[in-house]
Amino acid sequence: MLTNLCEEHSIKAGEVRVSGALKTVELARFDPAQKDYVKAHQGGPAEIITLQGSIATIGNQVVLRLDSLVSVDHGFGIQLASGQVRRAVVSSCEFVIDVFDDIAMTRGRDPKTGRLMLAEIESTRPAAEVQPQAAPEPAQAAVSWGDVSAASSDPSSLRAPEKEEKVEAPAPKPEPKPEPKPEPVKEKPRPKKEEPPQRKLWEDKKEEEEDPHSILGSDDDDFEDDDDSPEMKPGDILDHPKLGRCRVMKVEEEDYAHIRLPRGKISKLILHIFEIQFKGVEDGRNVFTLRMRK
Repeated sequence: MLTNLCEEHSIKAGEVRVSGALKTVELARFDPAQKDYVKAHQGGPAEIITLQGSIATIGNQVVLRLDSLVSVDHGFGIQLASGQVRRAVVSSCEFVIDVFDDIAMTRGRDPKTGRLMLAEIESTRPAAEVQPQAAPEPAQAAVSWGDVSAASSDPSSLRAPEKEEKVEAPAPKPEPKPEPKPEPVKEKPRPKKEEPPQRKLWEDKKEEEEDPHSILGSDDDDFEDDDDSPEMKPGDILDHPKLGRCRVMKVEEEDYAHIRLPRGKISKLILHIFEIQFKGVEDGRNVFTLRMRK
């Protein structure tokens, strides 16, 4: 069918693509040992996976070379078969033919391998039509197979004219603008911190009304520290010259003592400003006498 179609429309060069299904198909393959084509497959039905080829002539006869890969159901599973199509009966198919009007392709047997191959491709257009015309537009017309064949004798005829490139001068760079200098940051005066009031040794209202120097005790008696005296511990009694007899509640590293005043209030006493003397034991508690150091 395709061969008859090409002969009716005088198609002597082109390309063919086919898709669809075949009732029966006969495929051949080339045997290098015999240097000839032998049968590869015959039967059907078959589904076309790919089928394409070229149109050329051998003498005055139009010849199609179609290479195909088909899937065939032999009853025990689907198999693939490939080769050159020798003949086929179409079930349903679609085909596309690209016709090359400006060239002629001649096929012949290669004497070395024995294969049928394209032996010659020549242009069918007059040589005058191949000469390109100078065109102001940079776009060039598409090159045909005839142009390719004619260019084999004069390759320079298809060379595109060189386009002069305009070299533009680089634009002047803008001068950098000076960056504004940052204004100096004025430091705000820091508010003066108020010094916390000194801690009062005693918070008893009655003692605040009296002369604060009266708690220092009297200086008329001699008072010496006793190195052999026992260490002060919670539960001992301090005989303060002004506050009276107080009970020790807690001692902090021999520097401070928390004492309970006779009225029950607890105050913190600085020990290193006093001279401390052990007086004895009362009811199992050590008794110490205090006097302000001179």
